[in-house]
Amino acid sequence: MTGEHTRLASGGNRRFSVSALQADAAYFGARLALKEGTPPETRYQAAELKAFQTLSQTMIGVLIRLKRGGYSIEPIQGP
Repeated sequence: MTGEHTRLASGGNRRFSVSALQADAAYFGARLALKEGTPPETRYQAAELKAFQTLSQTMIGVLIRLKRGGYSIEPIQGP
């Protein structure tokens, strides 16, 4: 895998790619936009909508905290 990986300095060995977080947040945002204005017809659709909302909010929250400097991040060399 190419690209810069980062590690939360205060969080141990968790690795992630900031660009991957951004892509995931965009994906969940797009899925929510597609469902906007259409009420769920089944319990599965209602659960899926709730999951997308929660995941989108979580990803955006992490990105905001990283951008504000709430976490110290450092590059990790290697794959």
